[in-house]
Amino acid sequence: MDTHFYRTKQGLLIGRASALLNVLCSCAEHFEHFPNDKDACTKLFQTLFELSESAMQTGMKETSEFCLLIIDTFEDTNIDICMKDSTIYALQQCFVLIDWQIELFDVLLGRLDLESAEQERMIKNLQASLNDHNDIFNKSKTHE
Repeated sequence: MDTHFYRTKQGLLIGRASALLNVLCSCAEHFEHFPNDKDACTKLFQTLFELSESAMQTGMKETSEFCLLIIDTFEDTNIDICMKDSTIYALQQCFVLIDWQIELFDVLLGRLDLESAEQERMIKNLQASLNDHNDIFNKSKTHE
């Protein structure tokens, strides 16, 4: 096996993952000003899916699964998405963790050694922010 080719390919895929992460961070910043932007939500989910695929190609299975879990967390809430501050913050924390995972990925070994506790905590925080939003959304509908 040509290790130089492998490392170059891995490096390019990691560069792609970093670029996609930048798009995700831009989406989060956009939500601070436009919390109901459906196009930004679509872009967020498309980019998370792309990042998941790129991470899987790179060998970053944990990161790939984490991206899909973020998407699933939103889908599980069944609400019209309105990004409130706590949800934006929870997303940004997820993106910081993904950034850290990209940095920690060992290109030579083709693996990422990490424990799942941080990912689980981030998903719980995201779920809690979405559940809070869902409670507020449902209360406002009953008062209409």
